[in-house]
Amino acid sequence: MGSESDRIPGHQFQRPAKASRAGPTATRTSAASNAIDAASAGDTIYIHELIYKTGLTNSDIVEELKRLGYDQTLIYYDAAEPKSGEEMKRLGMYVKPAVKGTGSINAGISLLKEFDIVVSQESKNIIKEYHNYYWEQLKDGTIINKPMDRFNHQMDCIRYGVYSQYAKRADFFVI
Repeated sequence: MGSESDRIPGHQFQRPAKASRAGPTATRTSAASNAIDAASAGDTIYIHELIYKTGLTNSDIVEELKRLGYDQTLIYYDAAEPKSGEEMKRLGMYVKPAVKGTGSINAGISLLKEFDIVVSQESKNIIKEYHNYYWEQLKDGTIINKPMDRFNHQMDCIRYGVYSQYAKRADFFVI
């Protein structure tokens, strides 16, 4: 890492010099293909949007990640897409499935709330999703502890990466 910061390849966003890599996360759905990079320093997580495009294949995602300099970096992928992970692996990427399971959505959100989150200005889709990320409501208007399943592609990508990297911390708990 550099003496003052570590520039994410091809972007203006800089990680603090003391930041550790949380690692990139890549996901692909019928709606969009996403990739983010995350790093942490103390109680702050720095996030940068790498990819947000429609119509990409796994091979397109790998090509883009390699072009951005992430060919030697651990990439978390959506564990619900094991074929995607296997294909990315065969295309030369170092990949692991994101930690998921019963309760992992709320656990991941709880974990993210333990950090100050800094998002690069270039990460337009992350910012848009953040401002449109809401909890479901009952017919009487009561908000329930379940996020709506929309405006969540990049949010899920962030949650997968951070939860996969930090869920085993000894000081983490879910309320």
